[in-house]
Amino acid sequence: MSSKFNDDRFLARWLNNELTPEELSEFQKSSEYAAYKKMIAGAEALESPAFDEEALLARIKSQQKGQLIVTKRKVNYLRVAIAALLVLAFSFVFYTMLIPDLTTIRTQVGEQQTIQLPDGSVVVLNANSSIAYDEDDWVEERKVKLEGEAYFKVEKGNIFSVETHAGVVSVLGTQFTVRDVSDFFEVKCFEGSVKVESGDDQEILKPKKSARKIRGNRMIVRAIKGLSPEWLEGKTTFESVPVSQVFAALKNQYEIQFEGASFNPNMTYSGTFPHDDLNLALKVVFASLELDYELKNNGIVVISGQ
Repeated sequence: MSSKFNDDRFLARWLNNELTPEELSEFQKSSEYAAYKKMIAGAEALESPAFDEEALLARIKSQQKGQLIVTKRKVNYLRVAIAALLVLAFSFVFYTMLIPDLTTIRTQVGEQQTIQLPDGSVVVLNANSSIAYDEDDWVEERKVKLEGEAYFKVEKGNIFSVETHAGVVSVLGTQFTVRDVSDFFEVKCFEGSVKVESGDDQEILKPKKSARKIRGNRMIVRAIKGLSPEWLEGKTTFESVPVSQVFAALKNQYEIQFEGASFNPNMTYSGTFPHDDLNLALKVVFASLELDYELKNNGIVVISGQ
């Protein structure tokens, strides 16, 4: 709101009848004038009941001449405050109109969900993930905000972008996955081509290629196998990922928490665990990591070290 009529000092001068005839005439022709008149009418309705102002002023003058000036300053401050409130009210409405009404979809632990977007593109959300998009503005801008992990099958059209905390993925029509969990950002391309941007890094991925960025380090391009992500088939497969990502993936699929011994943050894991058998999943993962553990009845997995 850049109009001079929205400035609290201008509004205070108007409320105090201090505008020049030219300024008042210009203000009365503006689109803001009618709205401010309505709002000031509502504010004045909250003021004290009418009283004999002349009698009050005469009594004040007779008792303490200097008090009249103080009273006038108080009235001026009140009017300035009303002007400031008017600006804040209009600003709130203005900026509220700028905030899009996003459609948000979130999955729970162990849940996957398939969503069809307005253009026919399909998103499969992995467990404990969410997407948000503006359905009303979809024709103009195909943009999805992602937290967690998802598989995208995008219909051809204008640019389709996926925004995450770690980077942006842009395509025209293709199949790919995006995973953004903690300090791990990975994009896998299964069909078409994918543009990946993260910080100063930028890559164009072709089919069966992935781009990975860990803890803010440089992006690395790797080869991948398969024509779709394994988690669509009820299992999670990792190749040389930090063990923290494996534990995060297990927590996304099962209602568990980890406690106990710490481990080397540089330790990596390669392997597969199922989504439908917690005991088997833990056995497979911890055998590969050569770590001991105990699963308690309350869902706590206690790690006892190597």
